[in-house]
Amino acid sequence: MLILKERNFKPAVKEGLANPLRSFASLLTAPLGGNDMKILSETGLLAVIAGAILLSGCSAVPHEEAGQYETETNYKIGAKMATNFGAPMIFKRRVYIYQNRAYPKDIEEILYSGLSGKTIKLMYRELYRKGYPSKFTQDLTYDLSKSDVVVFRNYNIQVIDASNTQIIFQVLKD
Repeated sequence: MLILKERNFKPAVKEGLANPLRSFASLLTAPLGGNDMKILSETGLLAVIAGAILLSGCSAVPHEEAGQYETETNYKIGAKMATNFGAPMIFKRRVYIYQNRAYPKDIEEILYSGLSGKTIKLMYRELYRKGYPSKFTQDLTYDLSKSDVVVFRNYNIQVIDASNTQIIFQVLKD
């Protein structure tokens, strides 16, 4: 256990291993001189090495090889669904699961943007997390007089009925 008792350092014993980065930060930010240099060379070097090892392994989300992904959607393949103008038709969120904790990942949405004649307008967007700005957006236009199936990326969506305020559809494939 590392014990620092000089005037420029906070005692690391009280913090224990619960917050080793604070002790490491106090070592790095304290002025050096006289006795301080001796402490840094004897015990502080050990703390600097331990802190560097700790910092190299720290991240907000664990390494992705250790956990698994789950996908949450607002639809079921083959089920009829209805949504209003501006609301998401398709909502798909990937969640990374590690040690019984969920870390939200990318979100995909296809929003209904209205009808003009026999042409429907959709908006596809990818978000980092709900509430964050879109990282990618694309406006889509499909002519329903040619086909009632909309194909975009891996999605095949059959449009059953559409108006300016609502769309009824079913997801054939994702």
